[in-house]
Amino acid sequence: MTGSSGRYEAAGGWLLFLVALLLPTAAVALPHGASGLFTVTALFALGTLARLPQRWHALSPAERWLVLAMLVFFLAPLASLANADDLHEFWKRYDRHWRFLGFVPIFLLARGLPQGWQPRLLRALLWGCVLAGPVALALGAYELAWLGKERAEGAYHPIVFGDLTALYGLLLIAWAAAGRYPRRHRIAWGLAALPALAASVSSGTRGAWLGVLAMLALLPLVLPRSRAGRMRVLALASVVGLAGGWLALQVPMVASKVEETLWWVGAYLSGFDAPSSSQARFELWRLAWDLWRAHPWVGEGFGDFPAFVRAACRGELPYGVAWPLTHAHDVYLQFLATTGLVGFLALMWATILAPLRLAGLGLRVGERTAAVLLLVFVTAFAVFGLTEDWTARSPFTAAYSVLLALLAAASAAATATHRHRGRPPGSAARGA
Repeated sequence: MTGSSGRYEAAGGWLLFLVALLLPTAAVALPHGASGLFTVTALFALGTLARLPQRWHALSPAERWLVLAMLVFFLAPLASLANADDLHEFWKRYDRHWRFLGFVPIFLLARGLPQGWQPRLLRALLWGCVLAGPVALALGAYELAWLGKERAEGAYHPIVFGDLTALYGLLLIAWAAAGRYPRRHRIAWGLAALPALAASVSSGTRGAWLGVLAMLALLPLVLPRSRAGRMRVLALASVVGLAGGWLALQVPMVASKVEETLWWVGAYLSGFDAPSSSQARFELWRLAWDLWRAHPWVGEGFGDFPAFVRAACRGELPYGVAWPLTHAHDVYLQFLATTGLVGFLALMWATILAPLRLAGLGLRVGERTAAVLLLVFVTAFAVFGLTEDWTARSPFTAAYSVLLALLAAASAAATATHRHRGRPPGSAARGA
Protein backbone atom coordinates (compact mmCIF):
# COMPACT_ATOMS: atom_id res chain seq x y z
CA MET A 1 0.00 0.00 0.00
CA THR A 2 1.42 3.37 -1.01
CA GLY A 3 0.33 7.01 -1.22
CA SER A 4 -3.25 8.04 -0.65
CA SER A 5 -4.51 4.44 -0.88
CA GLY A 6 -2.20 3.40 1.96
CA ARG A 7 -3.25 6.33 4.11
CA TYR A 8 -6.92 5.61 3.44
CA GLU A 9 -6.59 1.99 4.51
CA ALA A 10 -4.51 2.94 7.54
CA ALA A 11 -7.36 5.24 8.54
CA GLY A 12 -9.68 2.27 8.02
CA GLY A 13 -7.67 0.28 10.54
CA TRP A 14 -8.05 2.96 13.18
CA LEU A 15 -11.75 3.33 12.36
CA LEU A 16 -12.26 -0.40 12.90
CA PHE A 17 -10.27 -0.17 16.13
CA LEU A 18 -12.60 2.55 17.48
CA VAL A 19 -15.69 0.70 16.28
CA ALA A 20 -14.53 -2.52 17.96
CA LEU A 21 -13.99 -0.61 21.19
CA LEU A 22 -17.24 1.39 21.13
CA LEU A 23 -19.80 -0.85 19.42
CA PRO A 24 -20.52 -3.22 22.35
CA THR A 25 -21.58 -0.30 24.56
CA ALA A 26 -23.30 1.67 21.79
CA ALA A 27 -25.37 -1.32 20.66
CA VAL A 28 -27.13 -1.63 24.03
CA ALA A 29 -26.95 1.88 25.51
CA LEU A 30 -27.39 4.37 22.65
CA PRO A 31 -30.42 4.67 20.34
CA HIS A 32 -29.27 3.82 16.81
CA GLY A 33 -25.77 3.28 18.22
CA ALA A 34 -25.11 -0.02 16.44
CA SER A 35 -26.75 1.07 13.18
CA GLY A 36 -24.85 4.37 13.15
CA LEU A 37 -21.45 2.77 13.68
CA PHE A 38 -22.25 0.07 11.14
CA THR A 39 -23.27 2.61 8.49
CA VAL A 40 -20.15 4.73 8.95
CA THR A 41 -17.92 1.65 8.81
CA ALA A 42 -19.62 0.11 5.77
CA LEU A 43 -19.54 3.36 3.80
CA PHE A 44 -15.87 3.86 4.61
CA ALA A 45 -15.10 0.27 3.62
CA LEU A 46 -16.74 0.81 0.24
CA GLY A 47 -13.94 3.25 -0.55
CA THR A 48 -11.46 0.37 -0.61
CA LEU A 49 -13.33 -1.73 -3.18
CA ALA A 50 -10.91 -0.64 -5.90
CA ARG A 51 -8.58 -3.23 -4.39
CA LEU A 52 -11.31 -5.92 -4.47
CA PRO A 53 -9.66 -8.17 -7.13
CA GLN A 54 -6.38 -8.22 -5.22
CA ARG A 55 -8.12 -8.89 -1.92
CA TRP A 56 -10.32 -11.60 -3.38
CA HIS A 57 -7.31 -13.54 -4.67
CA ALA A 58 -5.66 -13.22 -1.25
CA LEU A 59 -8.57 -14.90 0.54
CA SER A 60 -8.53 -18.57 1.45
CA PRO A 61 -11.27 -20.85 0.06
CA ALA A 62 -13.07 -20.78 3.43
CA GLU A 63 -13.08 -16.97 3.44
CA ARG A 64 -14.41 -16.82 -0.12
CA TRP A 65 -17.07 -19.33 0.90
CA LEU A 66 -18.16 -16.99 3.72
CA VAL A 67 -18.29 -13.92 1.47
CA LEU A 68 -20.28 -15.78 -1.20
CA ALA A 69 -22.64 -17.17 1.45
CA MET A 70 -23.40 -13.67 2.72
CA LEU A 71 -24.03 -12.39 -0.82
CA VAL A 72 -26.43 -15.26 -1.50
CA PHE A 73 -28.17 -14.68 1.81
CA PHE A 74 -28.62 -11.01 0.95
CA LEU A 75 -30.23 -11.90 -2.40
CA ALA A 76 -32.27 -14.96 -1.35
CA PRO A 77 -35.39 -13.12 -0.06
CA LEU A 78 -35.87 -11.57 -3.50
CA ALA A 79 -37.11 -14.96 -4.75
CA SER A 80 -40.10 -14.64 -2.41
CA LEU A 81 -41.36 -11.68 -4.49
CA ALA A 82 -43.07 -14.36 -6.60
CA ASN A 83 -45.64 -14.78 -3.79
CA ALA A 84 -45.35 -11.47 -1.91
CA ASP A 85 -48.55 -9.48 -1.39
CA ASP A 86 -47.39 -6.60 0.83
CA LEU A 87 -44.51 -4.91 -0.98
CA HIS A 88 -44.32 -2.11 1.59
CA GLU A 89 -43.61 -4.61 4.37
CA PHE A 90 -41.26 -6.49 2.07
CA TRP A 91 -38.98 -3.49 1.53
CA LYS A 92 -39.34 -2.44 5.15
CA ARG A 93 -37.99 -5.83 6.20
CA TYR A 94 -35.35 -5.79 3.46
CA ASP A 95 -34.10 -2.45 4.80
CA ARG A 96 -32.87 -4.36 7.87
CA HIS A 97 -31.63 -7.26 5.79
CA TRP A 98 -29.25 -5.20 3.65
CA ARG A 99 -26.77 -5.04 6.55
CA PHE A 100 -25.74 -8.58 5.71
CA LEU A 101 -24.42 -7.17 2.44
CA GLY A 102 -22.51 -4.57 4.45
CA PHE A 103 -20.63 -7.40 6.12
CA VAL A 104 -18.71 -8.00 2.89
CA PRO A 105 -16.81 -4.67 2.57
CA ILE A 106 -16.22 -4.52 6.34
CA PHE A 107 -14.74 -8.01 6.35
CA LEU A 108 -12.60 -7.27 3.31
CA LEU A 109 -11.35 -4.06 4.93
CA ALA A 110 -10.47 -5.87 8.17
CA ARG A 111 -8.87 -8.77 6.31
CA GLY A 112 -6.88 -6.52 3.99
CA LEU A 113 -5.12 -4.61 6.78
CA PRO A 114 -1.40 -5.27 7.31
CA GLN A 115 -0.42 -8.31 9.34
CA GLY A 116 -0.83 -7.71 13.06
CA TRP A 117 -3.91 -5.51 12.78
CA GLN A 118 -6.44 -8.34 13.12
CA PRO A 119 -5.33 -9.50 16.61
CA ARG A 120 -5.22 -5.84 17.64
CA LEU A 121 -8.83 -5.40 16.51
CA LEU A 122 -9.78 -8.58 18.36
CA ARG A 123 -8.29 -7.28 21.61
CA ALA A 124 -10.07 -3.94 21.09
CA LEU A 125 -13.37 -5.81 20.69
CA LEU A 126 -12.82 -7.75 23.90
CA TRP A 127 -11.93 -4.58 25.79
CA GLY A 128 -15.10 -3.12 24.32
CA CYS A 129 -17.02 -6.03 25.88
CA VAL A 130 -15.29 -5.35 29.21
CA LEU A 131 -16.32 -1.68 29.11
CA ALA A 132 -19.86 -2.48 28.00
CA GLY A 133 -20.55 -4.76 30.98
CA PRO A 134 -20.58 -2.15 33.80
CA VAL A 135 -22.36 0.41 31.59
CA ALA A 136 -25.09 -2.09 30.69
CA LEU A 137 -25.43 -3.26 34.29
CA ALA A 138 -25.78 0.33 35.54
CA LEU A 139 -28.35 1.02 32.81
CA GLY A 140 -30.30 -2.12 33.68
CA ALA A 141 -30.28 -1.28 37.40
CA TYR A 142 -31.45 2.26 36.63
CA GLU A 143 -34.34 1.04 34.49
CA LEU A 144 -35.48 -1.53 37.04
CA ALA A 145 -34.97 0.42 40.28
CA TRP A 146 -35.52 4.02 39.21
CA LEU A 147 -37.83 3.83 36.21
CA GLY A 148 -39.75 0.83 37.58
CA LYS A 149 -39.65 -1.16 34.35
CA GLU A 150 -40.47 -4.85 34.45
CA ARG A 151 -37.38 -5.74 32.38
CA ALA A 152 -34.21 -3.88 31.51
CA GLU A 153 -34.38 -2.96 27.85
CA GLY A 154 -31.46 -0.61 27.24
CA ALA A 155 -31.70 1.64 24.22
CA TYR A 156 -33.98 -0.58 22.19
CA HIS A 157 -35.59 -3.78 23.50
CA PRO A 158 -35.10 -6.34 26.32
CA ILE A 159 -34.20 -9.09 23.86
CA VAL A 160 -31.55 -7.02 22.09
CA PHE A 161 -30.19 -5.83 25.45
CA GLY A 162 -30.19 -9.27 27.05
CA ASP A 163 -28.85 -11.30 24.15
CA LEU A 164 -26.05 -8.90 23.25
CA THR A 165 -24.88 -8.47 26.84
CA ALA A 166 -24.93 -12.27 27.23
CA LEU A 167 -22.81 -12.48 24.07
CA TYR A 168 -20.26 -10.07 25.56
CA GLY A 169 -20.00 -12.23 28.65
CA LEU A 170 -19.66 -15.39 26.54
CA LEU A 171 -16.83 -13.91 24.47
CA LEU A 172 -14.96 -12.85 27.60
CA ILE A 173 -15.36 -16.28 29.20
CA ALA A 174 -14.16 -17.94 25.99
CA TRP A 175 -11.18 -15.57 25.85
CA ALA A 176 -10.34 -16.39 29.46
CA ALA A 177 -10.54 -20.11 28.71
CA ALA A 178 -8.74 -20.14 25.35
CA GLY A 179 -6.32 -17.20 25.63
CA ARG A 180 -2.64 -17.85 26.16
CA TYR A 181 -2.26 -15.89 29.37
CA PRO A 182 -1.09 -16.59 32.92
CA ARG A 183 -3.78 -18.00 35.16
CA ARG A 184 -4.32 -14.75 37.08
CA HIS A 185 -4.95 -12.89 33.82
CA ARG A 186 -7.45 -15.51 32.70
CA ILE A 187 -9.27 -15.23 36.02
CA ALA A 188 -9.42 -11.46 35.54
CA TRP A 189 -10.92 -11.83 32.05
CA GLY A 190 -13.47 -14.32 33.40
CA LEU A 191 -14.48 -11.98 36.21
CA ALA A 192 -14.82 -9.15 33.69
CA ALA A 193 -17.69 -11.13 32.14
CA LEU A 194 -19.83 -10.95 35.29
CA PRO A 195 -21.26 -7.40 34.82
CA ALA A 196 -22.35 -8.23 31.26
CA LEU A 197 -23.98 -11.49 32.36
CA ALA A 198 -25.70 -9.74 35.27
CA ALA A 199 -27.02 -7.11 32.87
CA SER A 200 -28.35 -9.91 30.68
CA VAL A 201 -30.17 -11.42 33.67
CA SER A 202 -31.83 -8.05 34.32
CA SER A 203 -33.43 -8.25 30.87
CA GLY A 204 -35.26 -11.51 31.64
CA THR A 205 -34.41 -12.85 28.19
CA ARG A 206 -34.71 -16.61 27.85
CA GLY A 207 -32.69 -16.95 24.65
CA ALA A 208 -29.65 -15.50 26.41
CA TRP A 209 -29.81 -18.17 29.15
CA LEU A 210 -29.93 -20.89 26.49
CA GLY A 211 -26.92 -19.30 24.79
CA VAL A 212 -24.88 -19.38 27.99
CA LEU A 213 -25.74 -23.04 28.58
CA ALA A 214 -24.87 -23.95 24.99
CA MET A 215 -21.47 -22.27 25.25
CA LEU A 216 -20.65 -23.95 28.56
CA ALA A 217 -21.50 -27.29 26.95
CA LEU A 218 -19.35 -26.44 23.92
CA LEU A 219 -16.11 -25.34 25.59
CA PRO A 220 -15.08 -28.76 26.96
CA LEU A 221 -15.34 -30.16 23.44
CA VAL A 222 -13.16 -27.61 21.62
CA LEU A 223 -10.63 -26.17 24.08
CA PRO A 224 -8.23 -28.80 25.49
CA ARG A 225 -6.69 -31.49 23.35
CA SER A 226 -6.17 -34.07 26.11
CA ARG A 227 -8.87 -36.10 27.81
CA ALA A 228 -7.72 -34.87 31.24
CA GLY A 229 -7.84 -31.27 30.05
CA ARG A 230 -11.35 -31.74 28.73
CA MET A 231 -12.47 -33.22 32.01
CA ARG A 232 -11.07 -30.20 33.89
CA VAL A 233 -12.85 -27.77 31.58
CA LEU A 234 -16.05 -29.83 31.83
CA ALA A 235 -15.86 -29.65 35.63
CA LEU A 236 -15.25 -25.90 35.51
CA ALA A 237 -18.09 -25.34 33.03
CA SER A 238 -20.43 -27.43 35.20
CA VAL A 239 -19.55 -25.45 38.31
CA VAL A 240 -20.00 -22.12 36.49
CA GLY A 241 -23.29 -23.28 34.96
CA LEU A 242 -24.75 -24.62 38.20
CA ALA A 243 -23.56 -21.69 40.31
CA GLY A 244 -24.65 -19.14 37.72
CA GLY A 245 -28.03 -20.82 37.31
CA TRP A 246 -28.59 -20.95 41.05
CA LEU A 247 -27.64 -17.27 41.44
CA ALA A 248 -29.90 -16.28 38.55
CA LEU A 249 -32.83 -18.14 40.10
CA GLN A 250 -32.38 -16.08 43.28
CA VAL A 251 -33.52 -13.05 41.27
CA PRO A 252 -37.34 -13.01 41.64
CA MET A 253 -37.87 -11.84 38.07
CA VAL A 254 -35.82 -14.71 36.64
CA ALA A 255 -37.39 -17.33 38.91
CA SER A 256 -40.90 -16.20 37.99
CA LYS A 257 -39.99 -16.17 34.29
CA VAL A 258 -38.71 -19.75 34.42
CA GLU A 259 -41.74 -20.92 36.37
CA GLU A 260 -44.08 -19.11 33.99
CA THR A 261 -42.41 -20.65 30.92
CA LEU A 262 -42.58 -24.19 32.27
CA TRP A 263 -46.23 -23.72 33.27
CA TRP A 264 -47.22 -22.40 29.84
CA VAL A 265 -45.43 -25.22 28.03
CA GLY A 266 -47.45 -27.76 30.03
CA ALA A 267 -50.65 -25.77 29.59
CA TYR A 268 -50.23 -25.47 25.83
CA LEU A 269 -49.49 -29.17 25.42
CA SER A 270 -52.62 -29.99 27.43
CA GLY A 271 -54.77 -27.80 25.18
CA PHE A 272 -55.27 -24.82 27.51
CA ASP A 273 -55.51 -21.61 25.44
CA ALA A 274 -54.99 -18.16 26.94
CA PRO A 275 -52.89 -15.10 25.96
CA SER A 276 -49.28 -15.17 27.12
CA SER A 277 -45.83 -14.58 25.67
CA SER A 278 -45.06 -18.30 25.61
CA GLN A 279 -48.42 -19.30 24.18
CA ALA A 280 -48.08 -16.64 21.46
CA ARG A 281 -44.74 -18.10 20.43
CA PHE A 282 -46.22 -21.60 20.10
CA GLU A 283 -49.02 -20.28 17.89
CA LEU A 284 -46.64 -18.16 15.81
CA TRP A 285 -44.49 -21.24 15.22
CA ARG A 286 -47.56 -23.22 14.15
CA LEU A 287 -48.59 -20.43 11.78
CA ALA A 288 -45.08 -20.20 10.29
CA TRP A 289 -44.95 -23.96 9.77
CA ASP A 290 -48.31 -23.96 7.97
CA LEU A 291 -47.23 -21.03 5.74
CA TRP A 292 -44.09 -22.91 4.75
CA ARG A 293 -46.06 -26.03 3.87
CA ALA A 294 -48.22 -23.90 1.57
CA HIS A 295 -45.20 -22.42 -0.28
CA PRO A 296 -42.21 -24.67 0.43
CA TRP A 297 -39.72 -23.34 -2.15
CA VAL A 298 -39.76 -19.51 -2.04
CA GLY A 299 -42.12 -18.91 0.88
CA GLU A 300 -45.15 -16.71 1.37
CA GLY A 301 -43.28 -13.43 0.92
CA PHE A 302 -40.50 -11.79 2.94
CA GLY A 303 -42.77 -9.13 4.40
CA ASP A 304 -46.13 -10.92 4.48
CA PHE A 305 -45.94 -12.57 7.90
CA PRO A 306 -47.37 -9.56 9.88
CA ALA A 307 -50.50 -9.60 7.70
CA PHE A 308 -51.26 -13.21 8.67
CA VAL A 309 -50.72 -12.39 12.34
CA ARG A 310 -53.14 -9.45 12.10
CA ALA A 311 -55.68 -11.74 10.46
CA ALA A 312 -55.25 -14.22 13.32
CA CYS A 313 -55.76 -11.40 15.85
CA ARG A 314 -59.05 -10.50 14.13
CA GLY A 315 -60.18 -14.14 14.34
CA GLU A 316 -59.98 -14.69 10.59
CA LEU A 317 -57.38 -17.46 10.99
CA PRO A 318 -57.45 -20.31 13.54
CA TYR A 319 -54.37 -19.29 15.53
CA GLY A 320 -54.43 -18.07 19.12
CA VAL A 321 -52.44 -14.86 18.67
CA ALA A 322 -53.66 -11.86 20.66
CA TRP A 323 -51.05 -9.26 19.65
CA PRO A 324 -50.06 -7.99 16.18
CA LEU A 325 -46.52 -9.36 16.33
CA THR A 326 -44.32 -8.85 13.29
CA HIS A 327 -42.27 -12.05 13.16
CA ALA A 328 -42.36 -15.68 14.28
CA HIS A 329 -39.88 -15.34 17.19
CA ASP A 330 -37.83 -18.13 15.63
CA VAL A 331 -35.41 -17.20 12.87
CA TYR A 332 -35.50 -20.63 11.24
CA LEU A 333 -39.29 -20.90 11.04
CA GLN A 334 -39.49 -17.24 9.99
CA PHE A 335 -37.28 -17.82 6.96
CA LEU A 336 -39.02 -21.06 6.09
CA ALA A 337 -42.41 -19.31 6.17
CA THR A 338 -41.45 -16.15 4.31
CA THR A 339 -38.63 -17.21 1.96
CA GLY A 340 -39.04 -21.00 1.79
CA LEU A 341 -36.22 -23.48 1.43
CA VAL A 342 -34.28 -20.97 -0.70
CA GLY A 343 -34.05 -18.43 2.13
CA PHE A 344 -33.70 -21.02 4.88
CA LEU A 345 -30.73 -22.73 3.22
CA ALA A 346 -29.12 -19.34 2.55
CA LEU A 347 -29.60 -18.43 6.22
CA MET A 348 -27.99 -21.65 7.39
CA TRP A 349 -25.09 -21.27 4.95
CA ALA A 350 -24.30 -17.64 5.78
CA THR A 351 -24.85 -17.52 9.54
CA ILE A 352 -23.85 -21.04 10.63
CA LEU A 353 -22.12 -23.30 8.09
CA ALA A 354 -19.69 -20.88 6.43
CA PRO A 355 -18.52 -19.22 9.69
CA LEU A 356 -18.19 -22.65 11.33
CA ARG A 357 -16.04 -23.85 8.44
CA LEU A 358 -13.70 -20.90 8.98
CA ALA A 359 -13.59 -21.52 12.73
CA GLY A 360 -13.00 -25.21 12.15
CA LEU A 361 -9.87 -24.48 10.12
CA GLY A 362 -8.43 -22.50 13.01
CA LEU A 363 -9.18 -25.29 15.45
CA ARG A 364 -7.52 -27.87 13.20
CA VAL A 365 -4.29 -25.97 12.64
CA GLY A 366 -3.88 -25.03 16.29
CA GLU A 367 -4.74 -21.29 16.18
CA ARG A 368 -7.51 -21.89 18.65
CA THR A 369 -8.13 -18.59 20.45
CA ALA A 370 -9.66 -16.56 17.62
CA ALA A 371 -11.34 -19.69 16.23
CA VAL A 372 -12.99 -20.46 19.59
CA LEU A 373 -14.29 -16.88 19.84
CA LEU A 374 -15.78 -17.16 16.35
CA LEU A 375 -17.28 -20.54 17.25
CA VAL A 376 -18.86 -19.10 20.42
CA PHE A 377 -20.25 -16.14 18.45
CA VAL A 378 -21.85 -18.38 15.83
CA THR A 379 -23.25 -20.74 18.46
CA ALA A 380 -24.73 -17.88 20.48
CA PHE A 381 -26.61 -16.41 17.51
CA ALA A 382 -27.73 -19.87 16.41
CA VAL A 383 -29.26 -20.39 19.87
CA PHE A 384 -30.71 -16.87 20.04
CA GLY A 385 -32.55 -17.71 16.83
CA LEU A 386 -34.50 -20.52 18.49
CA THR A 387 -36.72 -18.04 20.36
CA GLU A 388 -36.14 -14.83 18.40
CA ASP A 389 -35.91 -13.77 14.77
CA TRP A 390 -32.88 -11.60 15.47
CA THR A 391 -32.60 -10.66 11.78
CA ALA A 392 -35.81 -8.62 12.18
CA ARG A 393 -34.16 -6.12 14.54
CA SER A 394 -31.82 -3.45 13.17
CA PRO A 395 -29.42 -3.33 16.18
CA PHE A 396 -28.98 -7.10 15.93
CA THR A 397 -28.21 -7.14 12.20
CA ALA A 398 -25.86 -4.14 12.47
CA ALA A 399 -23.96 -5.52 15.47
CA TYR A 400 -23.87 -9.00 13.95
CA SER A 401 -22.32 -7.82 10.67
CA VAL A 402 -19.55 -5.80 12.33
CA LEU A 403 -18.73 -8.34 15.05
CA LEU A 404 -18.72 -11.28 12.63
CA ALA A 405 -16.42 -9.36 10.27
CA LEU A 406 -13.93 -8.66 13.06
CA LEU A 407 -14.00 -12.18 14.49
CA ALA A 408 -13.84 -13.87 11.09
CA ALA A 409 -10.94 -11.65 9.99
CA ALA A 410 -9.02 -12.43 13.20
CA SER A 411 -9.62 -16.17 12.88
CA ALA A 412 -8.67 -16.20 9.18
CA ALA A 413 -5.52 -14.12 9.79
CA ALA A 414 -4.40 -16.41 12.62
CA THR A 415 -4.98 -19.47 10.44
CA ALA A 416 -3.07 -17.91 7.52
CA THR A 417 -0.15 -16.96 9.78
CA HIS A 418 0.06 -20.52 11.10
CA ARG A 419 -0.03 -21.88 7.54
CA HIS A 420 2.73 -19.56 6.39
CA ARG A 421 4.95 -20.50 9.33
CA GLY A 422 4.70 -24.13 8.28
CA ARG A 423 6.06 -23.46 4.79
CA PRO A 424 9.67 -24.04 3.88
CA PRO A 425 11.89 -20.96 3.51
CA GLY A 426 11.51 -19.22 0.17
CA SER A 427 8.08 -20.62 -0.61
CA ALA A 428 5.51 -18.18 -1.93
CA ALA A 429 3.31 -16.75 0.78
CA ARG A 430 -0.14 -15.60 0.15
CA GLY A 431 -0.66 -12.04 1.37
CA ALA A 432 -3.55 -10.88 3.50
